[in-house]
Amino acid sequence: MLTDTEWIDVQAIEAIAADVASFASMFTKLKSHPEAALLFPGLIPQASMFAVESCRFIGTLSPEIRKALSNISVDNLQQPRHRAKLLDDQYKSVEEVSDDLVKISEQQRKLFLEPHKGFLGPLKRIIQPDLGISTYAGHIFSTTHATAFNFGNLGYDAKSASSIGHQLGQYTASLIALFNIQLHPSFPTAVLPEKITMKDIKAKSLYRRGPLGMAPLSLATGLTFLLVNLNYVNYITRGLLIAGNLSLFRLKFISAFHANENLKVMQSRLTLSSSTPIETAKVLRDTLNTEDGKWLRKHTKLRNLLVHYSAEPKLAASLPKNAARKQAIEHLGNGLAYEEIDIRLDKYLAKTTNLLEAGFQLSSDPFWYGIVS
Repeated sequence: MLTDTEWIDVQAIEAIAADVASFASMFTKLKSHPEAALLFPGLIPQASMFAVESCRFIGTLSPEIRKALSNISVDNLQQPRHRAKLLDDQYKSVEEVSDDLVKISEQQRKLFLEPHKGFLGPLKRIIQPDLGISTYAGHIFSTTHATAFNFGNLGYDAKSASSIGHQLGQYTASLIALFNIQLHPSFPTAVLPEKITMKDIKAKSLYRRGPLGMAPLSLATGLTFLLVNLNYVNYITRGLLIAGNLSLFRLKFISAFHANENLKVMQSRLTLSSSTPIETAKVLRDTLNTEDGKWLRKHTKLRNLLVHYSAEPKLAASLPKNAARKQAIEHLGNGLAYEEIDIRLDKYLAKTTNLLEAGFQLSSDPFWYGIVS
């Protein structure tokens, strides 16, 4: 084991312990929620990132710990882990990743329309919905296309969802036992008081709405993916964790940072095209010209700390011995207090989701006709 003279990244261990307790709490709350089937898929990318990144760091602590974790595999979580970065991809551009979403849309549309043949086939295909959306208080936090995209090559069905859920639960339970983490004896129920609804609609009625729907299809589809993920964090995750929680801060920052980066790339691509409608360009410009969005773009090092847990060598050297997680965050936040950064994140999420919803003209429940009873 490590000796007293060896440096230990205390803030990283503190962050992982907080995430273990937080994800255990969220899993428990969702398991007992009547709409668990609608709520759980949206948590998969962030939960997978927690498992992959924490496992990677913990394995560096000592040979004994590596051995204790040797029978636990997180390999199957690599693909959903990447979706926590939204449309960012190591090998593909934002447009190419968005094209993958379009392909999923086309595949699911074909599955829905295939059965409709014969004399009334054409009429049935016209009215057949091909996209499921989940809403909380009228805000879309998940779509069937986004869910399939998050699972990637694993495929999304009851079996794969159960398998990933079991793997995440097993990994979390192993860390609880390994580090003797004390959990709250009885987790409070999720604070999600508003109505959760599932609706079946035509995909084009979402992707082709409003000024943002006038963008190229791949980018419009990608923009809805950003919106539903930001809404999930802004409404669902916030209802599962208490305010000020280290894990909630981490999930908000990672989602906000990557959405902001994706939006910047999309704006650059659309700016190059002379055919981009003025209304579309304005919405994207407004989402990027916020004070909090500009602040996020300057804090890649803080993003790296929050994603990977461990402090980079230069940061580690500049931190006091045994520095706490909040100290590390504040150090990379250019002197802002943890609470001030948290407020910035809340403002960014609220402003950006409002602008994207307005850009797709999603106010006043436009899909009332598709409610699934």
